[in-house]
Amino acid sequence: MRLTIAVLLLLYKCLIFDSGLTIATDENTPLTCPLKICTDVLKELGAAEKQLKALEIRLDNSEARIEEIKKEYQDRPKVAFSASLGSNGFTGPVSAELTLVYKNVFINVGDAYNQATGIFTAPVRGVYYVSFFYHCGTKHGTALDLYRNGKQVVLSLHHKSDDSPQTTQSHIKTYPDYVGPKCKT
Repeated sequence: MRLTIAVLLLLYKCLIFDSGLTIATDENTPLTCPLKICTDVLKELGAAEKQLKALEIRLDNSEARIEEIKKEYQDRPKVAFSASLGSNGFTGPVSAELTLVYKNVFINVGDAYNQATGIFTAPVRGVYYVSFFYHCGTKHGTALDLYRNGKQVVLSLHHKSDDSPQTTQSHIKTYPDYVGPKCKT
């Protein structure tokens, strides 16, 4: 709206100038405007107005797409869990593989971790960051595996030695799968 008013005022002034009339800004300096300059300015303003409209359309489309994406992700389930085996005692030695079931579940957003089985089931496709840490304080060898859909994807070993600390961390990509650590000693 403002642009239209400005263009009309400019056009009016140009017509006055082109008709041979002069407008004095002060007593000594008359203003004149050739029609060609006014025409060129109008063309530039028209081009700028077209660009502005095109940008407004792109902005509207971008804002609509952002809202679509927000709605899409708002409806997706949120997934996170954090747990520990417990602060007292230790697990093992064991004679066969043992699925570790975390006793202390701090966070279980989306209920993807089953506290009865020790299995995390990824409910939506995506990348999940899985990390586990352990400390071997005995002279027994220890193996801690991470399984995905029944297949071993990570193995961490601690051989028999006097060195007690052993820590591992893993990052894997999972889809709607089953993930759980198993302990072997």
